[in-house]
Order: sequence, then structure tokens, then C-alpha cells
Amino acid sequence: MLLHEFGHIAHQDLVLVTASAKAEEHEADRFATSHVLEGVSDSAILLKRSIGIAVANIVLILIDFIAGSPVDSHPDPEERLSRNLRENQLADSNPVHAFATALMQVHLQRYGIPLVLNENEKFASFVDDFCLALKRHRQR
Repeated sequence: MLLHEFGHIAHQDLVLVTASAKAEEHEADRFATSHVLEGVSDSAILLKRSIGIAVANIVLILIDFIAGSPVDSHPDPEERLSRNLRENQLADSNPVHAFATALMQVHLQRYGIPLVLNENEKFASFVDDFCLALKRHRQR
């Protein structure tokens, strides 16, 4: 999360709600994700770092969900999770998607959000489905 904020500093983003605010958030997310994963070739280190990215994003989802009021200048946290897990080296086959699926599943069940999973899908698709279910639930 700190690297995300450093991304704003590196790109000299202003702390204003402007039309480009969401684009600046995406840029800061890319900066942080790239910094954490850049040059990592060891699969164990890649997994550990990608789990950190998943946890940080899921914490943001829960904070937003509990608060019940998304910040207009920021992308939906569900969108961020899905996008950040697909950036860089985190392909659909990366085990971090299974980890994120388990975390999301626990929280969706806790809040009574219905889940329908197709066992033939990859874990990355589950994460996307869970994010969509959360977004739909919040919009009700």
C-alpha cells in the first residue's frame, strides 16, 4: 500500500478529485505491483510477494465493504484486485488466485452473498466472479 502512495509521488499526482483521478490510481497500482514483482524469477518469492498483493487488495475490499461508501476518486476495490492480480507475472495459472479465491469465499459467505462456481473454471475466473458478486451486492 505504501508503494502505491509512492507511485503517486513518483508520477507527481495531485491529491484532488479530478476526471483523471481513477487513471492516477491505476497508474499508482501498476507502479506498486511492478515494483513488488519486477525481476523476480524465483517462484517461491513470486508467490510470497503476490500473496502480499492479494492480501492488501482484499483488505481494501473489506474496508470499503464495511464502510459502505466507496471513494469516488478511486476505482472499485474489487476491480483493483482483479486487475492487480492479472498484471505483470500473475497469470491465470499463478497460485495466488487460489489463495485470493479462498479469502474472498470466506468473506462472501460471511456477508451472505451467494456464490455459484463452475468447477471447470480456473481460480482466476473465480476471483473475477467473486469481485463481480461483491460489486453487485454493494450496488443494491
